[in-house]
Amino acid sequence: MKKSVSSGILLMLVIVSGCIGTDFIEDVLIPPRVVISAKVDSLKVGESFQFVGEYYDSLGEEKPRQIAWQSSDANIISVDNTGLATALSEGDITITASVGNVMDVIMVNAGQVTSEVATERTGSFRGNFDYDVQGTFTLKEVDGSLVLEFSSNFTASRGPGLYIYLSNSQSSVGGGVELGKLKANSGEQSYDVPASVELNDYNHVLVYCKPFGVAFGVGTFND
Repeated sequence: MKKSVSSGILLMLVIVSGCIGTDFIEDVLIPPRVVISAKVDSLKVGESFQFVGEYYDSLGEEKPRQIAWQSSDANIISVDNTGLATALSEGDITITASVGNVMDVIMVNAGQVTSEVATERTGSFRGNFDYDVQGTFTLKEVDGSLVLEFSSNFTASRGPGLYIYLSNSQSSVGGGVELGKLKANSGEQSYDVPASVELNDYNHVLVYCKPFGVAFGVGTFND
């Protein structure tokens, strides 16, 4: 009898410990990063521009931190400890925003014009063949990462295995990047873009039927 009770207690302990083990959800840690969120790629000599930087911790949350700013050549473009940059003479330099060993770097030309770096692109869909795909979309930088957002006016014909791709072809996904399965056939929705993709890498957004290799809809950026 004692052996049976002991076995029962041991079994309960195993079950309880197993439940406890599955009840803890670990946070997914990512490398901390600094993001220059307001920036120019060219600055007219004699003009100034206020750079803005943010710090994100290992949980991806923005935290208040003192950003250290540095110019690779202060004789061409100087930058103070607030991120205010002033173009003094023509040339190319890099500006670095850092918190400890974490940093973001941007190349800036001092010359004849001031040109802010684009942080988003917009476009619109059209249907392919007899399929109906309509609406507008925006590819934009959010906290240093790219996100593809469909507007509320988005609609698409129903079909099997529809996926979203960025591509440089209006009919093929070859050389493109898959963003995931179409979340809904209408309305607002968003798709995360891999970190390796830059804002101007692709010219089209495809609503693509993978089983049959057909683009139901083609989205083209306005610029």
